[in-house]
Amino acid sequence: MLPDVKLYITYGATEVAGVCCLDFSKYQGKYLCIGKPTKNTAISFFDENSSSIGKASKENPGIFAVDSPTIMQGYWKDSELTKNIIHEGKILLADMGYEDDDGFVYCVGRKDDIINTGGNKVSPTEIEEVATCVKNVNECACIPIPDRILGYVPKLFVVMKESEEFNQREIIDYLSQYLETFKLPRYIECVDSLPKMPGTQKVNRKALLGL
Repeated sequence: MLPDVKLYITYGATEVAGVCCLDFSKYQGKYLCIGKPTKNTAISFFDENSSSIGKASKENPGIFAVDSPTIMQGYWKDSELTKNIIHEGKILLADMGYEDDDGFVYCVGRKDDIINTGGNKVSPTEIEEVATCVKNVNECACIPIPDRILGYVPKLFVVMKESEEFNQREIIDYLSQYLETFKLPRYIECVDSLPKMPGTQKVNRKALLGL
């Protein structure tokens, strides 16, 4: 309908201005891609101990560490919190991702949401994106639950469409076509509704952890 209009995705944070930009009209189909770093910006990747990991990957994403002239000076009257988030002139963000060989950056999710299962890092968002494509699933949410052997495993909550029956085998078979084995939910539970955050209506994962 609007062939001459270009759509752009810009990624940034409260503590730093837009640091990545994607020409969505030109590069469609790049799942979870937030584009390439903007001019005078460099993105590297750190681990949970605030140490550089060098090359991050889809299988081993890292925490975004941004070097940019737009980084904040610090948190107001909170030097300790500032020290925890700014290292060697780089600011550590709350998201995790990686950069491919063509220089495109991908954001797989917030570091607090990433599931570490048997040493593999799994994005619950990726599981949810696939699960919502199951024809009789209305909405869903994925969380980590403790596992004696793997540490944590994914658990998927689903809300079925009206008049549709819950069939766990059907959901697993569908997910198996698009997800690696270690990303498949070990448990799937059907619920009437998902808890939402006031105002934004985003799924409240912390509330799900208590179910």
